[in-house]
Amino acid sequence: MKQISTFLMVLIPVFVMGQNQLISSKSSMTISGTSSMHDWESVCEKMSGTATFEFVENELKSAKNASLSMKVEDIESGKSLMDSKTYDAFKYESYPMIKGGFSAANIQKSGSKYLIKGQAYLEMAGKKKNVDLSAECSVSETEVTCIGKQSIDMTEYDMKPPTAMMGTIKVGKDVEVEMKLVFKR
Repeated sequence: MKQISTFLMVLIPVFVMGQNQLISSKSSMTISGTSSMHDWESVCEKMSGTATFEFVENELKSAKNASLSMKVEDIESGKSLMDSKTYDAFKYESYPMIKGGFSAANIQKSGSKYLIKGQAYLEMAGKKKNVDLSAECSVSETEVTCIGKQSIDMTEYDMKPPTAMMGTIKVGKDVEVEMKLVFKR
């Protein structure tokens, strides 16, 4: 009987799938943009999320059912006036959360990394839109780390780019969002 069990274990690939929690303390998001005066940057290091990663023989085979959320007020630049203008642009009193995710994505192995591509959604300032998803992931025994960038036109989300000094300083409508998401495996 033991020989049959051993034989079956060799023939059947190891299949592991489960919901993976985001490790907030290791994850971050950076938002950068321009203004008529200088470039700027804000960060968010508090977020929550889950994703389901499927592994076959320790190789990442699928990623699905991903969700991510963060409070608008957790975005910080280190400058209180800029933070206040950012929160107002997000209409944070009516829409205090930024949400995103995807139901399924394509995975392609590239060396020791995995490229994830597909359609995702992004919801902010009360508007939900589909966006192209592209991330590079690395896998260790304990974590799945995904790094990606997304260009966003704030006006597509009905957001008004912030201004200051009676309109003399204007923030550009396009921002770049860089994310590093670390999930427990």
